[in-house]
Amino acid sequence: MSTAEGLPLNVIEAGWAATPVIATAVGGTTDLLGDPPAGVLVPPWEAVGTTADRVAELLANPSLASALGKALQARVAARFSGTVWRERLLELYRPFLEGEPLYRRQHG
Repeated sequence: MSTAEGLPLNVIEAGWAATPVIATAVGGTTDLLGDPPAGVLVPPWEAVGTTADRVAELLANPSLASALGKALQARVAARFSGTVWRERLLELYRPFLEGEPLYRRQHG
């Protein structure tokens, strides 16, 4: 639970393990969990007791917990596998690898 997030590695790790998450709906967490979310998102101002009730509800519903864990695992596999990361990096750096000057790419 936090008030700000970049790319929450703990959520990615939970996804690899198909573990359901309850996380604060801030920053990169909302992007990572997607829409509809592959986890339970709570507002950062939510009362601690309400968040505890959400945890209890998830623990009481193993089929929902399993479905959310599997959905997160599929999302992480599709967006954060080694192959996906490598292809994205190559896409970003291909102009530099091919010797195209940055100025020419930006200004024609």
